[in-house]
Amino acid sequence: MITYSDNLYLTDKTRKKIDKIKQKIDTRSGMIGTVIIALSQNEKDVFELLSAHVFKGSISTRRDVHIIGVAENKEAAMSLVADMTEEYLSYIEGLNENDSRITMREYFIKKCR
Repeated sequence: MITYSDNLYLTDKTRKKIDKIKQKIDTRSGMIGTVIIALSQNEKDVFELLSAHVFKGSISTRRDVHIIGVAENKEAAMSLVADMTEEYLSYIEGLNENDSRITMREYFIKKCR
């Protein structure tokens, strides 16, 4: 099952056409070049970068994917992940000594579910 975060991380290019991108993913049309950022199914990792063409056909229905970001290519996806990492680090820096810290994975699970 494919689900989307209510707070998707997008580039300027994908923000303009996110509805069309979602439609192509949901109808299993796939898209060459577009990269999906998903929460990793491996609990030791944070993100997975998936080429959107893997959603073509029925192969993608074999596992759950929670999409939290979309970029137009691999380079843009890496830049978006860097921005997301900086967001988490800023969050951590803003905590007081007595505040409980959460891992980056926990932060994005909480923010993007």
